[in-house]
Amino acid sequence: MHAPNARMTVVTLGLSFLVFAMMGCRKETHTRDMGVRESTNACAEAAPSQIGSVRLAKDQIYWAIYDHFNKVKAYRVMADLPEEIKGTSGWNHSPDSLPMTPGFTKTLFKALKATAPEIVAALPEALSCTDGPCLIQLLDPFIGSVYGASPHRETQRKVLLEYMNQLIKDGETPLRALEEGIFLSLTSPQFLFHKMERDPQGAYTAHSFAKSISLALWRSLPDQELSRMAENRTIFNVVKLDRKLKTMLADVKSTRFTNSFVDQWTGIENLPKLVDSETAALLMNETRYFFREMLVQDWDVRDLIYSDKVMMNNELAAYYFDYKGDELGSALRSMNFSKLVNMGIAQKGEFRGGIATQAAFLTTYSHRSKTSPVKRGKWLSEHFIGGKIDPPNNLPDEKEEEENGPQTARQASEKRMEDPTCAGCHQFMDPYGLALDSYDRRGIWRTTKIASIRPGIITVSSLELQQKC
Repeated sequence: MHAPNARMTVVTLGLSFLVFAMMGCRKETHTRDMGVRESTNACAEAAPSQIGSVRLAKDQIYWAIYDHFNKVKAYRVMADLPEEIKGTSGWNHSPDSLPMTPGFTKTLFKALKATAPEIVAALPEALSCTDGPCLIQLLDPFIGSVYGASPHRETQRKVLLEYMNQLIKDGETPLRALEEGIFLSLTSPQFLFHKMERDPQGAYTAHSFAKSISLALWRSLPDQELSRMAENRTIFNVVKLDRKLKTMLADVKSTRFTNSFVDQWTGIENLPKLVDSETAALLMNETRYFFREMLVQDWDVRDLIYSDKVMMNNELAAYYFDYKGDELGSALRSMNFSKLVNMGIAQKGEFRGGIATQAAFLTTYSHRSKTSPVKRGKWLSEHFIGGKIDPPNNLPDEKEEEENGPQTARQASEKRMEDPTCAGCHQFMDPYGLALDSYDRRGIWRTTKIASIRPGIITVSSLELQQKC
């Protein structure tokens, strides 16, 4: 049996976030000069592609504009729109976390309206345009990425061309007409929503597949190469797809996905609230780089939880091992932890490998004054073993439990196990958390005494601490 393949796993992961619940389609209007102009390319012309679709996250809108319009930074999109809520998957790009409320739509349209002039200013070739046919060529790459080879592509192109021509006839300047054309393109349902479309035979269309991959890995629309692969259907060739995935993952654009996903999935996005900003950046980058390296190098997906591979540099080694040398360099790079032991940097008996032994995770799931086997174990149980663990309504106050006198982690666990109400949940959390209790609240390895857990509670050896920690 082959080990799980990380690269193909992430394609499945990305697509799982992009197969969406029914959201329907609504008539849409566009503002112009504080007035209201009814959109000519709203739902009536695009209903097939909008049924069963989901809104793009605001960072996807931002990056699509950045990538397709000369690196324009749509600051208003990121600053004015509210933070995306997290869905049941723990990521804010889940089907249940991207509503399109009237208030959100109004704010989004205002932000896009303010961005349109900035895009025009970033297109110097527009200065020589005097008519619609010239202007539409500037929008063609964006239109192609949104529509692919869909029949709606030419329909949208025709609508935009006629719209900009009419504006020029009405006395608007070509640049002003282009600004309105850009705004109309950015507020079209085909851009703001995405779905996995099927052809008449029931198979997913090539462009939908390409768009899903790009939205997942680059948080943006497909580039020209991926669009061409969709048009000639080579995207369904496993060898060529794998080659393209390698390129996409090696590109710095993939950090948009890996950073966002890892921060939210692991919960380390909360680390800046617990430590200083410099330390938070150092520790969060370790986990981010580890996850991205796993994808780029196509490691065994099980390396997420148990591995000899670590990300290390001089600064991180100083944090973990009080290292004062410079042999490891300043750039984070992957290496075997056993090599660090052999070099005398890490002590014998210490173990590191996988995100659960990294300081960002260990600190995030600790109390401010001591470790928390419960927090650590709960996350591991829910994310790697499976199953949601909901706390009971009469859960004791955490601060009260911390001040309940000095006790070891094992003693606290045994006390919980004596109560059948508590044991029902803690039997699925404590074993995993106690196995990580040799790492202190900062994620540093500490001296411990090995002790066995009482049979019937935890079936493996664990770590007993001779201090309240």
